Amino acid sequence: MLVETYNKFGKFDEEQRNSLITLIAKFFEDKSLKMSSAASYKIEREILERFPSEKLEYYRTSKRGRLYAKYCNITASFKKGVLKQVAEGTKKKTERTKSRHEEVLEQKNSGFILVNKIKYKVENLRSTFDKFFDDADAKITAINLNVSEHNSEKRVRKDLPN
Repeated sequence: MLVETYNKFGKFDEEQRNSLITLIAKFFEDKSLKMSSAASYKIEREILERFPSEKLEYYRTSKRGRLYAKYCNITASFKKGVLKQVAEGTKKKTERTKSRHEEVLEQKNSGFILVNKIKYKVENLRSTFDKFFDDADAKITAINLNVSEHNSEKRVRKDLPN
């Protein structure tokens, strides 16, 4: 597409130059080819030979050149992404996963703890019920005593002459 545009108009605009630079840098990165400053200079010369209206100043704005700088930026961002993935993978690997036996033991321990909590609550309930029934028994006993005393008094009064 870039070649067709150049053949049609006889020159590139800045956007097309950026596309050409990005395309070449990505090609090197995709094919895992190393690009040196010398290699980028050679490619710049080949661009100038292939597209005669282009000038070196469009491609080399500094000692490194735009092509080499783009390649370095692409590989750096790729490396940064890979390192991030590796770091996340390492973090996941260092988080030790529990074996099936550890999980079963943990479940048993959880069950044991739960059973103990239930036992404790049952004991508290029993204690509460015992207190309640003891109090109720005491009240019933007191009522019975009162009733029997009252009945005794009635009998005694009945037996007494008026």
